[in-house]
Amino acid sequence: MKTVLAICASPPSLQRAFRLVERRATIIFCATPGEIAQIRTLDDLGVYDLIVISPIYWRVPTTSRTLAAHLRARFTGPIVAIGDTPQWRKPMKDAGCDPVIRYSDETALLIRELLFPSTPT
Repeated sequence: MKTVLAICASPPSLQRAFRLVERRATIIFCATPGEIAQIRTLDDLGVYDLIVISPIYWRVPTTSRTLAAHLRARFTGPIVAIGDTPQWRKPMKDAGCDPVIRYSDETALLIRELLFPSTPT
């Protein structure tokens, strides 16, 4: 089973993004300042197959961008940034997230393809 770390201000905001993989992947949500601070202390993020991050700046002192850069330094797999604000997406790309996308119906398809390449629809 694959494991996804989802960092977000509100877990329900990302639920739809995981609808195509939720039965075949364990999704670990981090939404509180304490949970996010705990993730920052981990040196080895190799237990995760994918990291998904959405804007958190209004919930915690750490910005999404600095958190993404911190994660990128410790994680070699894909880090997907999902956000609707263009001014947020560019810094996330610069911090090492790839892909950086808007939230849409295709988001779930992208996550499924990253976790399970070439899975038929």
